[in-house]
Amino acid sequence: MSEQGFTENYGQRLLADVLATAEAESVSTPEAFTSRVLEELEQAGEVENTFVAHYAARGVEVSAYATNGSVDSVDLFLSHFRQVPERLTRTQIETLFRRLSSYLDKCRSGLAQQLDESTDVHDMAVGVAKEVTATPRVRLFLLTNAVAATTAVPPEERDGLSVTHHVWDVARLERLASSGTLSESIVVDFDPPLPCLGTPGTDVDFSVFLAILPGDILANLYGRYGTRPYPQAVVAFDLGESVGKDTPPCALC
Repeated sequence: MSEQGFTENYGQRLLADVLATAEAESVSTPEAFTSRVLEELEQAGEVENTFVAHYAARGVEVSAYATNGSVDSVDLFLSHFRQVPERLTRTQIETLFRRLSSYLDKCRSGLAQQLDESTDVHDMAVGVAKEVTATPRVRLFLLTNAVAATTAVPPEERDGLSVTHHVWDVARLERLASSGTLSESIVVDFDPPLPCLGTPGTDVDFSVFLAILPGDILANLYGRYGTRPYPQAVVAFDLGESVGKDTPPCALC
């Protein structure tokens, strides 16, 4: 079966599960979808401390928010759920992220004061406004059961905040569900390539390389992925004498 066929089958199962959950719990299908995806992302270590509450107004929309201590960020989520399979274009993706970015701006300018204090959306707006003042970064997530034309949306700076964009479409969700692990594989492209020293082969199935990883790159990886890249990594810190005085004092092997 082709990769597209696998994705279509997964999408059909996902749709059926969401519809069944929405009916059983008497919630909307977008809310059921949001809760399901966030539960899977929490299990994978991608997010934590999530709070689901949908808010929409002219040019503004959000489905949930979270705080993430491991990457020191505030996370905002927008769900795009449809019962008929579709493909999201780059323009549609950018529009959805703009609605989510506008919600962030509204929270920072006092949105909570315009909302009923007894509602979850008020609590969410208060939480976002408070937490965003104490964090250097915001991560925006688009959650969708559609196939996205792209998952690469450039980061940006907004009033001193580092803002990154993360697209979780049906294909990416299917890869996570079928990976056989609790988390999605992390692939990092180094440009220019990271110099490595190969070690003598000891196993036909594995290759081992030694590399010097500059401290600023390691810090950026930690800021983006938290502790996920490191549970099985051996990290050694060096004063720099063995690698040259001009090399940042961190070696990853």
